Amino acid sequence: MRMKVRYRLPLQRLLALPGWPPAVNPALVVDPNSDQEKRLRAYCQLAALPPIRGLAFLDFGCGEGHAVREAELMGTLSANGYDPAVPQFAAEPEGHFNLIMVHDVLDHCGGADSAVSAMRQVREYLSDGGRVHVRCHPWTSPHGGHAYRMGNLSHLHLLLDQKALPLPLHVGPPDMDPEYRRWFAAAGLAVEHHSPQMIPGPLLLPRPVAEEVFARWPLGPEHVLGPLSTAFHDYVLRGI
Repeated sequence: MRMKVRYRLPLQRLLALPGWPPAVNPALVVDPNSDQEKRLRAYCQLAALPPIRGLAFLDFGCGEGHAVREAELMGTLSANGYDPAVPQFAAEPEGHFNLIMVHDVLDHCGGADSAVSAMRQVREYLSDGGRVHVRCHPWTSPHGGHAYRMGNLSHLHLLLDQKALPLPLHVGPPDMDPEYRRWFAAAGLAVEHHSPQMIPGPLLLPRPVAEEVFARWPLGPEHVLGPLSTAFHDYVLRGI
């Protein structure tokens, strides 16, 4: 499924409109050249989890591995990372893990089939009684597709062609929660807890921008206001 890009006003005029809220708080945007800022972001990701001291920990889709190194400093029994796109972490991990983190991975890994395949791998690595902590980044999020790297404007990616986005983006129904749950169930995982992270982004858009965004859903804005206000879906999963 692809987003249809059409404009009532030229894109450049939309981009120049005043009052467009940021997609991400500028204070939280990490400098891609700052190892210190990346380490701080990793620390914050781990701080949102239950205590990991003494656990076997896996960061699935670990990128450069900053969370792995921070987890080691937090006293884990073992800290491992896996990311097939990063040579240093491309080898599949061995053993099983008490806590597995899947942070902002599934929406950017190439579609529903790839997401299910990834979660089946995660299920294989999960120890008995272990938990998986997943953060999903829905395509309707104010910063979906990580377009804030191009311009820190709320929902900018909905006005762009997908090929222009920094990361691949899975486009599904406006409310992605039921689809995420199907992915998890297909992988043998059950949702133990779900916490959507909400922000008021679409309510603050300049009116011409809001009209462009809402025009993509013929049923009307009342059907998509919730999804457009959802920055992330956080899940805690257990094995079935």
